[in-house]
Amino acid sequence: MLVPKLYNGKNRTFWFFNYEGLRQRQGNTNFHTVPTPAMVAGDLSKDLTGNPAPQIFNPYSAHEVNGVLVRDAFAGNIVPTDLIKPYSKAYAEYWFPTVLIPNSTSNFLDTRTTARTDDQINVRIDQKISDKNNLYGRVSWSDLDQDSPATLPKAFSSDFNKYRGVALNDTHLFSPTTILTLKAGYLRNNLGIGPTEHFIDVYRNAGLTNTPKNFRNFDYPINFGISGFAGPDLGNLVNGPDFVYQGSAMLTKIIGRHTFTAGYDYTRLRIFHDSVFSTFNYDNVPTADPQNVSSTGQSMASFLLGLPSTATKPTWISATIFTISICKTTSRSQTN
Repeated sequence: MLVPKLYNGKNRTFWFFNYEGLRQRQGNTNFHTVPTPAMVAGDLSKDLTGNPAPQIFNPYSAHEVNGVLVRDAFAGNIVPTDLIKPYSKAYAEYWFPTVLIPNSTSNFLDTRTTARTDDQINVRIDQKISDKNNLYGRVSWSDLDQDSPATLPKAFSSDFNKYRGVALNDTHLFSPTTILTLKAGYLRNNLGIGPTEHFIDVYRNAGLTNTPKNFRNFDYPINFGISGFAGPDLGNLVNGPDFVYQGSAMLTKIIGRHTFTAGYDYTRLRIFHDSVFSTFNYDNVPTADPQNVSSTGQSMASFLLGLPSTATKPTWISATIFTISICKTTSRSQTN
């Protein structure tokens, strides 16, 4: 390295710099099945192909006739507006597109783009301090980001991987037969995936208030899984930030044909892994005729009425935080 009038590092200072960047935009073509605006409004008289849809029944009208449990059918196969849950309506109007391919089960064409942006930098400097002492340091920096379309128009998934690393190494030659090596390292890594859209207030303003608002930097992911229809497929997974601290000292002594080595290593880890999502699943059963479940009822009707068949609680699926310190001494001998 030579800086005119400032520094002459000829045969003493060496440097390396590397940058890598990527900008990628990739088109996608996918067909999905979503309910029509009429279905969202409660009119379930026709299926997606325009044919008569299965009869739906009012679960709140259940009563016995001659010892048999029966329900009253919804007139015209239409769910009354006053029975539609506000949060179901808000969810459907927020996520489901309204420009659809008519009379088709694969009625939504998604052509959104996947966007990937990568930036990576590595810098290394080697310094010859003296004939008996050499030092080098390295810094690595990396940001990898990708936004990918999920299933519905407003749903995007953000993937990120952010890496920061530093390494130092000093080698001192006491004599041709005695060498001391010192090393130190630091790593910070943070990677994860989550939805980019801010939607949770749409649910909460419509009455779904008993759920968390956020998970880390994302809105809390809640899915309404309506059997037979696509959903936004929201979820979160964050690994990090993880930290690794390392240090070591190694002394090597050569005596004749024998090499003796003694050293000390220290490693400290701090790891944080977390994942969360919640799902309410809807099928035809809550709105079916109890005596003919297989041929009646519709999942969309159950969704509009706010009657899931199964659900996962809005809790953290896995959370791991731990710190480990590892110390060890090393000694060995070798005969050449």
